[in-house]
Amino acid sequence: MTSVESTAHIEKRFIELKNIWFIIASLCYVAAIGFIIAYFVGGYSPYISIAVMWGCIGSLDMILGILRRKKEK
Repeated sequence: MTSVESTAHIEKRFIELKNIWFIIASLCYVAAIGFIIAYFVGGYSPYISIAVMWGCIGSLDMILGILRRKKEK
């Protein structure tokens, strides 16, 4: 029974994680890098614009997260 309680506690902490913006921004950067690699492998030029889009989304999310964090302090 204690393992179920500890799992629920971990899940609750993960949902309430205040640095979720960092995780999302990191995933956006990974997606951008993936599309750049796909461009070099396949040569399909719209991959560059998709990579720029994911990079911009990640940067915007990072900036908003940092500003929100400063506002909370």
